[in-house]
Parts: sequence; C-alpha cells; structure tokens
Amino acid sequence: MPEATPPVADPPNKRFRTVEVRRVERVTPKTVRIVLGGDALEGFGTPLLGGHIKVMLPGTNEVRAYTPKRFDAARREIEIEVILHGDSPGSRWASAVRPGDAVDLRGPGGRGHTVDPSAAWHLLAGDACAVPAMSMVLEALPASARAIVIAEVDDIAEERPLPSPAQVQTWWVRAGEVPGEALETAVRSIELPEGAGQVFLACESGIMRRIRRHLIEERGLAPASMHTRGYWKAGIVNYPDHDYGQDD
Repeated sequence: MPEATPPVADPPNKRFRTVEVRRVERVTPKTVRIVLGGDALEGFGTPLLGGHIKVMLPGTNEVRAYTPKRFDAARREIEIEVILHGDSPGSRWASAVRPGDAVDLRGPGGRGHTVDPSAAWHLLAGDACAVPAMSMVLEALPASARAIVIAEVDDIAEERPLPSPAQVQTWWVRAGEVPGEALETAVRSIELPEGAGQVFLACESGIMRRIRRHLIEERGLAPASMHTRGYWKAGIVNYPDHDYGQDD
C-alpha cells in the first residue's frame, strides 16, 4: 500500500492565527484603534509599509484587510485602525469589540511601499481608509524629507495629528456627495515642488486611476515613483485587495 502524501502546510502568512483584543481606543468619531496580541504572533512577519493583514470578522465568514499600523514583535502585538462606514460588517465589529475578545488573523501580505530617501519630495494622498497607511509612511520618512499630505475625510472631527520626523504640509479636504472627487480636485490643484518626487496614493479604485493618470500624463511623473492602491470600489462589497492600478 503506497504511503499517504503528507499534508502540505500553508505558508505562515496564509494561516489564520487566533489572538485576543488587548486594547480598544476611539481615535476619532469614525476611527477605532484595536490592538491585537498573543503568543500566536510568535514568528509573525514584519509588515511592509502600506501592506495589510486579513481579519476574520468574529461570528461571520467575512474577511477584511486592514493596515497593520504597528507591530511589536517583543510584545507580540499588532495595531490596526478600522474606519467606520455605516452598517458594514467591519464597522459593526469595530463598534462592538472589547478587550478579551478572540480574533483570527493572517498575514502580513500586500505590496509594500519603499521610501526613497533621495526623493526631493513625497506626496501622500488618500481618503479616510488610507489615513492609517499614510501615517505609517509618514513615520518612516527621514528628518530630511519634505512631504505633502492630502487626506479626504467626512468632517473636521476626523482630522488628527499625523506625526513624522519629516517636514510635512497637511491638507484635510471634505468629502462631497461623490467620494474621492474632493481628493482628486485637491491633487490636481496642488503645486508640486521641483525635482523628482515619490507618491503614495490610496483611495477608491476609479478615483485612484484618474489621479494616477493625471500624475503620469499631465505632471510627467514616472510610474516607478508611485505606489497606488484601490482600497475599495464604489458599488462592490469587499473589493479585492490587490488593485494597484497598473493595468490602467
């Protein structure tokens, strides 16, 4: 009788790990910071800038991607921020989550953003969903860097400090009836500094592509200098997390 083929283990970043909620903080009225931790994070890979982890929302079969804003290997803790959007599964979970709750997660995954320390300037543009990732990138910039941040949020209550060692100019713009239009208008109107810069752009898929085309075709930026992500798409639930706009 032939030997049975041994099962093949999933890669470490594909396996779900059960952790617990350690801390919950309401950062703004629509932003919930959740710190997850536990021994199951032993050997968890270091997340890349702008990458993601996947969270299985408790009590559902729904999986959502979130930016791992901070990872502390020594304490075995990972921090995410959930943006509340109406009555979505992720919003319901983040609104009700409490310390001690069990959560399954896997990762890290996604393409990371590599900061170019020689860039003359950095443009970070995104909607509310991108603020955690943009804050992560800002913290990684060198003190010599110059950065411009454009963030589209619902109202003034969603504005918050975005610490960075770099020299940063921040513009908060108000979302209108069509999400992303205010962000696109602001990017089109901004005067970019001289020299070769670097771009981090994350927002609704269609808006991301329009801004990306504008920066390449009208501003002359090299595609290689841009990290672009379509975090979500109007009219589609749980949009895939691998839209980088490079097929446009």
